[in-house]
Amino acid sequence: MPFFVPPALDKKALANEPILQLIWSLAKDCLLKARSVYFVGYSMPITDLAASFLFKETLGTRPEIIQVVNYASQDSEKATIRSTYEKVFGKLQDAQFVFDGALKWASELPIIK
Repeated sequence: MPFFVPPALDKKALANEPILQLIWSLAKDCLLKARSVYFVGYSMPITDLAASFLFKETLGTRPEIIQVVNYASQDSEKATIRSTYEKVFGKLQDAQFVFDGALKWASELPIIK
């Protein structure tokens, strides 16, 4: 089930907004049950502390289910993306990163009928 999580600087922002509490609680449940998680075009910003905590808490023991899809043509860009994800999840395999961009990646997905 696709699920979007709104960004938040820290957990305090979640405590002040009941709807965000509900959304983040549902996100946590979905991530804990997920068999695979695709980060498409998400830069994993270091300033989004709440998201980093959520992802580390729910996926940190299962980093093998993560796939990162982003666009990067330069090795330095690829290294930056990889580094931000590995700060949260630890070492990830090369095969877990797709740097051709979301459009190319999506166009190669099998069609589900």
